[in-house]
Amino acid sequence: MKTQKYAFVQKNFRRLNFESRVLFFAHALTLVFCFFPWIGVEPLYGDPYYRSAFVGHIWLMGAFIFLISLAGVGVFLDELLEKSWFRWRVSKNKLFFVAGIQQLILIVSAWSVLQAESRGFENSQIRFGFWLCAALQLMGIVAVCLRSQQAKKESVTNFFQLPTQTKPTAKKTRLPLTMPEKNFKNPSTSEKRK
Repeated sequence: MKTQKYAFVQKNFRRLNFESRVLFFAHALTLVFCFFPWIGVEPLYGDPYYRSAFVGHIWLMGAFIFLISLAGVGVFLDELLEKSWFRWRVSKNKLFFVAGIQQLILIVSAWSVLQAESRGFENSQIRFGFWLCAALQLMGIVAVCLRSQQAKKESVTNFFQLPTQTKPTAKKTRLPLTMPEKNFKNPSTSEKRK
């Protein structure tokens, strides 16, 4: 019953082109990988520990990266669920491009903070959660660029393409196969009567 109720979501997801799907998964997986370890530290005295994007000196940058990706997923859910919660005056491609650049700036800033933080320990390294978030955001920016090129190409072809007009079809009236005898006047018999 529920699968039939939300079948249009699957249909809308299939309508998305490849670049849009890559962009959607880049933002969705960034949400997940913000909770994974971004730095691993092994102090000389004590137990090793791991920090995610929300812990330590980078918590504010990690929170902004998470919120930007959450907004990106929200825009896609708005499109997939056909809710129209958001109304944009600019194109979505520009918004996604600016969001991706902002996230890359935040990731590079977090990387510099993590590098400075790791200098105080003998064994410390930046972990896979950070690298996966950086790779996903690079993929997202490439997908946005390809998506905007595709949109430009479609707008140019629509501009130069002649509109297809359907010719109005005349109503077909069916003529009777034989004429009724009452309305039929034979000219030869009418002349003879006169």
